[in-house]
Amino acid sequence: QRWTYRDLQYQILSEGIVTEIHYTTVYALLAEVDLQPHRTLYWKHPVAEDFEEKAVSVLWYYERVESLDVKEELVFCLDEKTQIQALSPPHPDLPAQPGCPLRRDHEYVRHGTANLFLVYDVHEGLLWGDTPSRTNSAHFTKTLEKHIRRYSWAKRIHYILDGAPSHTSKLTRAWLSQYEGRVQFHYTPAHASWLNMAELALSALSRRYLKNGSWE
Repeated sequence: QRWTYRDLQYQILSEGIVTEIHYTTVYALLAEVDLQPHRTLYWKHPVAEDFEEKAVSVLWYYERVESLDVKEELVFCLDEKTQIQALSPPHPDLPAQPGCPLRRDHEYVRHGTANLFLVYDVHEGLLWGDTPSRTNSAHFTKTLEKHIRRYSWAKRIHYILDGAPSHTSKLTRAWLSQYEGRVQFHYTPAHASWLNMAELALSALSRRYLKNGSWE
């Protein structure tokens, strides 16, 4: 059960442990023994059996991104954010003023959903994005082709990505084989999203830009 400080305050009073106590006192008592019953931390165990092998491979490319770039071998990370709700308020925001933050209508209009395909250039630190209508293998490879065409001069292109079904399907593998090694995939281990810099970029983009935006 998840306990807030006010929950515990009510429980203490209802059980007659004391006749009067403020919730800030409950907070102080818990802080003294370093207990945080209002929080939940998620964890995943066990680690994938191939974790070290895949992690070492990904880190190898991160470590050598500059020397690979000199050889015209490019290193990118890619990730997708699916089913992003496009919402906008029915009336314009009222801008922030001294003593009053920005005000937004609590009602909203739904404009459907969107998918964001994001590629992070590890060497240059630049982002490239596209918005495919779906996230299946056919749309994944079609979108990736758009990105590859931007680098027709590159001798080899490396993509660091997770093992999502559209990234590992039979159709995707067949598509990849046509490049005869010029385009290579390097998969991060399961439950190791922090090894994919595109996922980190998507997280930052979502928090700082998408979350509080008005989208039609």
